[in-house]
Amino acid sequence: VLESSGYARLASELAVKAGLGDEFVRIQLEHFKEQGGVKKVVDFLQAQKPSTVSKILQARGRSLMKHNPLATVQLVKWVCGIGLQSQGGGEDAHRVPPSLDLFIPLFVEDSTPTLDGGAAAPTRI
Repeated sequence: VLESSGYARLASELAVKAGLGDEFVRIQLEHFKEQGGVKKVVDFLQAQKPSTVSKILQARGRSLMKHNPLATVQLVKWVCGIGLQSQGGGEDAHRVPPSLDLFIPLFVEDSTPTLDGGAAAPTRI
């Protein structure tokens, strides 16, 4: 309601306070990408647990990838435990990283035409 009434900034702040990280990321990327929203999203994600970042990237990573590919790749690598040394404690010490397959749709734009002339559904690998 706030967002549709022109109060997107307030809506994004309340989303963070309410623990709705996915909504914060969506609002920032939709309304504030030109005003530093992409940096706020990256900073926000870097401060979250890997499991939280994984869920948000699966939902909103494609949009983030369009605006900041380097940061998106770094976040995916961190979430999947690729090329990074463990800090030895906390959630990272005993977690099983998600499969990299979950993030392939972030990097692949499927524009393959179907037999009826429409675009094909995204392919899962």
